[in-house]
Amino acid sequence: MLTGNEFFIVLKLVSGEDVMAVLSAEDDEYIELTSPMCIRTHPILNAGREQVTAVPLCPFSEENKYVLHKRNVMFIKKLHYAFIPHYKKIVADQEKTATFKPTEQSQQVEEDLKKRIDMLKSLLNETDEDTDYETKVFIKGNDTIN
Repeated sequence: MLTGNEFFIVLKLVSGEDVMAVLSAEDDEYIELTSPMCIRTHPILNAGREQVTAVPLCPFSEENKYVLHKRNVMFIKKLHYAFIPHYKKIVADQEKTATFKPTEQSQQVEEDLKKRIDMLKSLLNETDEDTDYETKVFIKGNDTIN
């Protein structure tokens, strides 16, 4: 959870990504980032403008802290104060959507999937010993258009 007293930065990685983040720690070789968000721009040709979207640096991780070697960073700059409220909103929205709480609907979806898998297995004459099941997790997405 961001308090507003953090040091907000924007950085460019050598791989080309532009990233907004909180600089949590730094030494001679490494930086520690909290809640890094990749910034992507998409041209809207018929309107003659660009749309800007932001996604987590690693959307499939439970962690929000990352340690990067400085050799992977082209530059680090202080994030313009006008963008800080937008960044904080993006992080808060991401934290809401990333939190998984099983619902009745997600449990029903999981049960339906298990029934379908069992039906397909019976058609293929497979048994449970033939397949190694893992726990399935359903994560509801958001309305972001990439």
